[in-house]
Amino acid sequence: MKKHRNLILAVALIACGIAWYAFRPERLFVNKSVSESLPSAEAATGSSASDAVTLSSGRFHDGAHKTVGTATIYQLPEGKRVLRLTEFETSNGPDVLVYLVAANDATDSETVKKAGFLTLGPLKGNIGDQNYDLPEDVDLRKYRAVSIWCRRFGVNFGTAPLELNPATQAMMTHAVAMPSKLIAVAGRFHSVAHETSGLATVYQLADGSRVLRLTDFKTSNGPEVQVVLGGRERRH
Repeated sequence: MKKHRNLILAVALIACGIAWYAFRPERLFVNKSVSESLPSAEAATGSSASDAVTLSSGRFHDGAHKTVGTATIYQLPEGKRVLRLTEFETSNGPDVLVYLVAANDATDSETVKKAGFLTLGPLKGNIGDQNYDLPEDVDLRKYRAVSIWCRRFGVNFGTAPLELNPATQAMMTHAVAMPSKLIAVAGRFHSVAHETSGLATVYQLADGSRVLRLTDFKTSNGPEVQVVLGGRERRH
């Protein structure tokens, strides 16, 4: 009888261990905070994080859990694109991932499953500012929402619908028409001697050539005005 009771106890302990590993209930009560700054290419190009171009952005709304903050996709000076979550907070949980969803929004879990998604990686923390690299070929006209997804339970914690900036929309429309394989680098104009505005983008085309395109561009007219690519002096 005692041996039988010990066997039942051992089986119960193993079952509890498996259940704990599967559900990780302690993560529902323990917050993990992160605080990342926006990446910079200063070492390689002399650029700073402030030179990043905002491609799209949106605010989180609740799904299965209360979720707040802003999701922004930036293009860095060297061409890499990054999803950045700021003032972000949601519930913690087991096996929580960051998805780009092929839908305009997702107010439930089924929308995420049916629309299709790209996984950007595990959620680094349920509180705080954090960055996630995007694949080079991801189409931001298709993937228009960010989902915080618990893969263990198949639940959408919260979603941020992303809105493309008008300049980004025009830039991408032109990229398809060219056609272009890669946006190599981009930046916004600021005024110096005259008021100047717009977006400057260097495209890497399929044949290997590169093209500088100015969109939504405006400045003063004048004699012998030229377009010049200037380098920035590196500081050591």
